[in-house]
Amino acid sequence: MPGGSKIRIVNQAERVFSREDFSGYLPEPQLMAISRRVSGGHFKITASFSPEIGWKYYIEDLGSKNGTFLNGSDIRGRGKVEVKHGDIIGIGGVVNVEFKEV
Repeated sequence: MPGGSKIRIVNQAERVFSREDFSGYLPEPQLMAISRRVSGGHFKITASFSPEIGWKYYIEDLGSKNGTFLNGSDIRGRGKVEVKHGDIIGIGGVVNVEFKEV
C-alpha cells in the first residue's frame, strides 16, 4: 500500500475484502483500475488459533474474474491457502499488498 497505509483485521476470525477496502489507500488511477477489474467480494482472509501452533492465517479467492495471487501464484480454485507474514497478495493483477502479522 502506498505510504505504508494499512488495512487492519482486528477481532475477526474472517474478513472478506472487496474494492471498497482499497478506497482511500490507492492513487486514483489504480483505484479506477481495481474498481473495473475486482469483483465485489474478491478474497477472504481467515484466522485460526490453536494452543499448540498459535495463529495461522488463510486466504481464499472468492471466484474473482481476474484472480488473487499469493507470491505470484494464482490461487483461484485452490480453496484456503496458508498465508504467512511477508507474503505478497496480488489483487486482480492491479495491486500487490504485503501481509503482516502484528
